Formats: sequence, C-alpha cells, structure tokens
Amino acid sequence: MIITKRLYLSFILALPIFWGGCVGEPGSNKENKEPATDTTAASTTSTNGQRPASWLVKRIVAEPNVLNLMHDQHDAYSQEILDELTYETLVKRNNETLEFEPLLAESWEESEDHLTWTFHLRKDVKWHDGKPFTAHDIKFSFDLMKDPAFPATSIESYFSDCDRVEVVDDYTVKLIWSKPYFLALSVGGSIPIVPAHAFDGVEDKATAPILRTPIGTGPYKFVEWKSGVSATFELFDDYWGEKPKIERVIYRFIPDQNTSIQALKGGEIDLVPRVETETWFSETNKPDFEKRFHKYEYDYPAYSYIGWNMRRPIFQDKRVRQAMTMLIDRKNVAEKLYYQAATVITGPFFHKLDINDKSIEPWPFDPQRASKLLAEAGWKDSNQDGILDKDGMDFKFEFLYPSSSEMAKRIGSLMQDQMRKVGIVTELVNLEWGSFLTRVVTQRDFDAMAMGWAMDIDNDPQQLWHSSYADIPDSSNHCGFKNEEADRLIELIRNADTSDEERFKAYHAFHALLHEEQPYTFLISRKEFMAVDKRWQNIRFYAVRPCYDITEWSF
Repeated sequence: MIITKRLYLSFILALPIFWGGCVGEPGSNKENKEPATDTTAASTTSTNGQRPASWLVKRIVAEPNVLNLMHDQHDAYSQEILDELTYETLVKRNNETLEFEPLLAESWEESEDHLTWTFHLRKDVKWHDGKPFTAHDIKFSFDLMKDPAFPATSIESYFSDCDRVEVVDDYTVKLIWSKPYFLALSVGGSIPIVPAHAFDGVEDKATAPILRTPIGTGPYKFVEWKSGVSATFELFDDYWGEKPKIERVIYRFIPDQNTSIQALKGGEIDLVPRVETETWFSETNKPDFEKRFHKYEYDYPAYSYIGWNMRRPIFQDKRVRQAMTMLIDRKNVAEKLYYQAATVITGPFFHKLDINDKSIEPWPFDPQRASKLLAEAGWKDSNQDGILDKDGMDFKFEFLYPSSSEMAKRIGSLMQDQMRKVGIVTELVNLEWGSFLTRVVTQRDFDAMAMGWAMDIDNDPQQLWHSSYADIPDSSNHCGFKNEEADRLIELIRNADTSDEERFKAYHAFHALLHEEQPYTFLISRKEFMAVDKRWQNIRFYAVRPCYDITEWSF
C-alpha cells in the first residue's frame, strides 16, 4: 500500500510477498542487539571451501520475471535483488537516523510553494557500461514511467501529481508537481532511474534487453542470470562511492524452505533471510546449527492477507466479506502455525506504527455469526444439497496461492474445512510465482488469493486503495476496491497542506473504513527470522527495509 516508503530503495511502494516472509526494535534474540563479531568461521574461503570468503550467496524464494525496478511486475524479488546494490536513487534514508541524505544528488532545494524540487547531481557517477550518468537519464526515466506503453502502473501512482521533469543542465534537474504532495521528497528522490542510452534503437521498450540485463550506477554490476538457478553480481570497479567488502553477491532461487536450510548447512549458501517459523523452531535450535550460524529475530514491516475479488458477484456484499473473515480462526493461526511469533492485524498499516488504530478489535472467529450474515446477504441452502446458493448460483470459489508458500497452503486447507461446515465450497489452486502474478495482477482472474504486502515508514494508501486504480490492469488495487469516502481520505492524507493532526485522524478513519468493508481478510504480521553463516560479521538491523544492509558486512 504504500504502504511504503522505500521500496527496497528509498521508494514508496507496497511490494507483494509470499507468506512467511522492521519497523520498531529488533526482536528478542541476543544477536539482534549488537553487530555480529564472532570470528569462529572466518577464513579466506567459504564454509564449503569452493568459493572465496568474500562471496555472499543468498537464498531468494522465487525467480523474478525481470530485473528492473520500474517494470511493473509487482515483484518483490526483483526489488530485493537490485535495490541499492545495482540501481541507486537521488537520495536515501540514513539507516539509523531515518533522515534523508545525498546519494546520486549532492543537494536539493524545495520551492516556497512546495511544487518544485531541484536536485544537483554528482558529476563522478558512471553507469556500469561506462557511460556518464546525467540529468537526461532522470527525465527519460520519468517519461518512460508515464508512457502508457510501458508497464509501470503501480510506481506511476506515486507520481500522479508530478507534472513533469525539466533538465536545467547535465547535472541539474527539476521535478515539478501540479499540487503539493506530502511525500514529494521521499517519492521524487527515489524515482527509479535507468540509462536512457540503453533504450536507443529499442522498438518495444516493454521488452528492452535491460529488463533482464540491468545496467545501474550502484556498487554491484550484473554478471549473469542462470534461469531457474541464480543471478550473480560483482563489485563495479568504477563505482563512485565507498566499495563494500563483499566482492560478489549470488542470489540462489530456492523455492522450497527445507531445501534452502539443507543448502545452508551444506555450505552452498550463506544466508537465508526469512526462515519459515516452523522451520526456525524445529531446525535451528540444535547445537551444531547454533555453532555455525548467526540467528536473528527481527520485526519486518509486512502483513499477510486474503484478498476477495470484489468484481465477483459473491464478494460484492460486505456482509459476505465480513463473514469470510469470521470463518478464519486467525488467533489460532498466529498461536499454532506461527508459534505465537505473529500478531493478528486489523488493517493496512504496520501494527507498530501510530497510524495503525490499536483501538480497533479484530473480527472474531465466529462461524455462527458468519452464517447469520451470509443468510442476511441472501445465501441459503435452498435445495438442501449442503451448499449455500443464491439466485441459482452455488457459493463456490477458487483460492489461489503461490506454490512455494507452504503457510498459504496450510491456511487455505484450514479455511476450506471451516467453509465446508457452513456450506461453502473452496477449491485450492497453487501456481508458481510468475503465473500467480499474471492471474492476480494482470488478468484479475481470481476469486480469492493469498498474498502479503511489505511496507515502509511513509504511508500513502493510494497505490492499493484508490478507486481510480481499481480497473487498471497491473495496478495494485487487485481486488477492485471502490469507495468514495476512502478516496476522500486518501486525498486528504496526500495533501501537503493537511496538518499532522488531520492526517493522523484521516489514517485512523481510513483504517476503520477498511476494517468495516473487509476487501481483505487482514491476517497476521509475523516476526522474521534470519540465519547467516558466522563467517559474516558486522550485521545490524534497522527500521528501513529490508532491515539489514549487506554493504556493511565484513568477513
């Protein structure tokens, strides 16, 4: 939703994620408190001795469709691979103070009317192919994002009030807004930037080679993408800034959780950043594991949900959506499936933020009340076949979930059993990540689906919830939510002239409205667990996603 502020860069974007995968303090694990300093496993070679110790191999749950921050694939895994390693932005937040500081822009100014932001660029930055980085790349990127032929819908939503980008000279650029926007610096300073020259002679920009072979300005340049296996990046010799100690970063695509843990134990990978809860409590507490690996527990700003497609007749009545939520025992999910390492949530904001209205009580698990609401909405078993029906239509629906999400499968099975008891037929359908995104995001071809949003500390609900995006393919309003009052509150939140007190009240009112409408069944926000080879040191956790910074790590 934005729900976010930086994507895995400094960008405001809500990213879809698998279930089971930091705002606030790190978790209770002792190793969260200080940087890791145990040098037991430090050496000149990796754990399995088959690669240099300076190479980091990280597990990624799913293979992305593209490797580009702008191309609108709603793909968190592309962002996780590229963010701040390959592509950079004009400004960034300091990990500790959360204040904005220079990155590709050395300085910036805001006009008195809050409509013009002028950025002065560094003059020593090169793209990974050796070409100079200039203000023309920023203008090209902005125009590309606004191009209807280029799929960047979810990102473009944050720039809906940005009128144009003007190049003053090669190293000065202006972002001019049509009206004041309270996140103008956060958004404008985080515009995804691509090299204009990479699109020279490209007829179809939506299939440009750079979408699979990225060219950035960051410390790591692209080496290769082995389909179904890995993506590799290495230090860029001509990087303008301070170079990290890690010389090569390899992202291994390992969908299966158990396989990833075995790969970690076998020395094939160094880092599993988001260990599933059950695996964490069953596999990582053994003495040999704790001797070889750092273990961290940390707060990650994300939540899981079930989205109801409000374009479907069966889910257009809010009483039905409320009933669906009351047929899912979320407290039991948090306590049993997540070993009490999860919090039942009530709305779209990270539960540790003040804009989340903590006075709102979760809808209870109450099958009797749910059945009453369904009856009020006209769903009854009129022919006594055990299935609810209305106007000649049985209450049957498909529940889509990513095949790599074991937790989504388990929750789907629990939901299926409970739905059956009240006369609802649920078909569970698992799809690999790319196919799942196509069905949900592009085609809108689903009844209900399992997904999660990763968030950040700046919150603009427009991306997910404004009605203007409900009927636009590839937008983040997957469920087709339309509500005039929600639109009014979103516009109030976005207005730079809204006082802090008014904005705070608008956030709470928006939260309450979504709680009543239930376009999602908001499920849980869980603790995250990380396991990393003890060869790696100086590991810290922050409020800014992904909540750790591998450019700081040493060995």
